[in-house]
Amino acid sequence: MYCQDLFPTQLHHLTEQTNRFDPSITHREMAVEEIQNLLQKFVMSAVIAKKSGFDVVGINAVYEGYLLDQFAIAIYNKRTDEYGGYLENRLRVATDIVKGIKKAFGEDYV
Repeated sequence: MYCQDLFPTQLHHLTEQTNRFDPSITHREMAVEEIQNLLQKFVMSAVIAKKSGFDVVGINAVYEGYLLDQFAIAIYNKRTDEYGGYLENRLRVATDIVKGIKKAFGEDYV
């Protein structure tokens, strides 16, 4: 069953309580410290990629159900802090990753 197959009153229960693909899995909100650690890991991965000779780093941000997608899309993200609510806040994790990579390598690194 997909979210678009449900009535809006059913979406609230599904997105806050269960995994869309496996209802036996319940999700919890990440702590801010975990998010900060995640940001560092993305930047460290970009450092490894650049040192390995890659010219470009791609970040899958809004892609059906992956972690960054869960921050960006309002039906998944029910946070009330700086990572939830308005679109700017929901995109903060992805934009902070890009900012961290650019800070590490300079504005000309993609």
